[in-house]
Amino acid sequence: MKRFVTIPLLAALLLCAAERSEAGRKVYSTASSFKTALQSAVPGDTIELADGSYDIGGNSLTKSGTAQQRIVIKALNRGKAELKGKSAFTGKGIAYVTIEGFLVTSDVSTAVKTESCNNVRITRNTFRLSETTSSKWVLIGGTYNIATANSFENRVDHNLFENKKQLGNYITIDGSPDDLGSPEASRDDRIDHNHFRTIGPRAANEMETVRIGHSGICRSSSRTAVEFNLFEECDGDPEIVSVKTRHTSVRWNTFRRSQGTVCLRSSDSSTVEGNWFLGGGKSGTGGVRMYGSGHRVVNNYFSGLTGDTWDAPVTITNGDAELTGSVTSHWRPQNITVAFNTFVGNVNNIQFGFTNNGSYSKPPKDLLVANNIVAGAQNPLVKIITAPSNLTYQGNILFPTGSATVGITVTDAQARVTDPLLVFTDSLWRIAPESPAVNAAAGSFPWVITDIDGQMRDGAPDAGADEWSGGTRFNRPLTAADVGPEGPDSLVIITAVRRPVTAAPGSPELLRVFPNPFNPSATVRFTPPNGGEAEVTVTDLLGREVTLLFRGTVEPGREYAFRFDAGAFAAGTFFVHAQTDGVRTVRRILLVK
Repeated sequence: MKRFVTIPLLAALLLCAAERSEAGRKVYSTASSFKTALQSAVPGDTIELADGSYDIGGNSLTKSGTAQQRIVIKALNRGKAELKGKSAFTGKGIAYVTIEGFLVTSDVSTAVKTESCNNVRITRNTFRLSETTSSKWVLIGGTYNIATANSFENRVDHNLFENKKQLGNYITIDGSPDDLGSPEASRDDRIDHNHFRTIGPRAANEMETVRIGHSGICRSSSRTAVEFNLFEECDGDPEIVSVKTRHTSVRWNTFRRSQGTVCLRSSDSSTVEGNWFLGGGKSGTGGVRMYGSGHRVVNNYFSGLTGDTWDAPVTITNGDAELTGSVTSHWRPQNITVAFNTFVGNVNNIQFGFTNNGSYSKPPKDLLVANNIVAGAQNPLVKIITAPSNLTYQGNILFPTGSATVGITVTDAQARVTDPLLVFTDSLWRIAPESPAVNAAAGSFPWVITDIDGQMRDGAPDAGADEWSGGTRFNRPLTAADVGPEGPDSLVIITAVRRPVTAAPGSPELLRVFPNPFNPSATVRFTPPNGGEAEVTVTDLLGREVTLLFRGTVEPGREYAFRFDAGAFAAGTFFVHAQTDGVRTVRRILLVK
């Protein structure tokens, strides 16, 4: 049974009689009583702060919830409880705590800091700090005197971060101190559905919008996912998102009019996938820059970008050290795949071997550039500053117009110089059904399952980020309505494959969930027996809807897959419901934590 500890602003006197009659329920009306409630919280408590403006000072959170009963610290009405002055939260060694719905305008170096915590969720807040010096607004990491990070599975989602003018980051993922034992990054954290905007003016360093790791922990694996976020006017640093850990994913985000790049700075085996980089012609707007080994840049759309060298849509510069070199060096880029991307209307496109005025002397090596569409009207479409070693091209389509040139000499197998027949639809350039890109991809890429729209790539994939299809598009460039405190709880279709429907309505073959039992997420696969409008939802044991996975038009015989992320829910029984054209199928699933 949850306790609800509510802190109203003006209604305390009116509710006194009710308080006395409810054992375990207390009502507070001051910052000091709110602080006291935090210190006495037990699993299952929901501690709410009513509308108003408060300076609650610093708060060391020491109480943990459980997987079944989280401790929730929240505004009674989203965005109506302002935390000002020196208000801040620091969680040390805690788990299963949620901080939700506040307007944070504090003048502090860090508004929310977690040290060696797990399963902490920071959600649906507005961060607009009144900073006067360098500050990291949200910081997730280890503890200064503990050799291991002990930090994992935290989530920062559906927040608005805006108007940062001092050095530091909106979000920083750190780890254990690099002078104690083997440094380790916080791992398996998720940064999703946030709205980042107006950070700048541009600094030379130390003003990334999001920084994952740092030099001291860059050889450790974080498995951080930065996904479904909207970045607008993020001009603070040449690295909008700076990755300094291994196995990091930056995927399905939208970057609008933001100077700089996603930079795989000190990393290996990281992925940049399914992002929309939309420069709008603004100076200095770029895409992806990378160092290190084993990266994949796939299914991205680059348009209206003006950046060069550091800020080109895709830039693989020289390095100044090998992979075994200093952690502060720029490691030689190698074993990198750039595939199934679309470049259109940029000042520059793909660049190799920038030397940084001669200080970077180690050219990239072992690169694969495959199945991209590059169309532009100025400068070389592919620019070689220093020739990489073992650079392979295959299946690309290059289309120079105006004063542009191809920039390289290629065979037809490497790249066809031809018009990809792009059409402008919904403010995006896409291939037409008669495009030479259709079924034109070369090579084998079994890990490229969908296109940028979330549509399935068939057995003969198309070149570029867009697989031509007349079906439903599940992903698109994000807008402010899709993210932030008021954004919907949205999930993504991760694959869709056509297969015959032989099962009867209600059959397990039509609606499958794997794994089951699961923790914390499961894949729901639905093959509708009929076309038309469909809905897939999840309800709890009492029949209350907890998540809408999908509502839209489906095609019969096409298998749709969705991710059900239950990290915010307590363990227990849930039901997945799929309905289309009067046919309903239900499956029981079990969340274990």
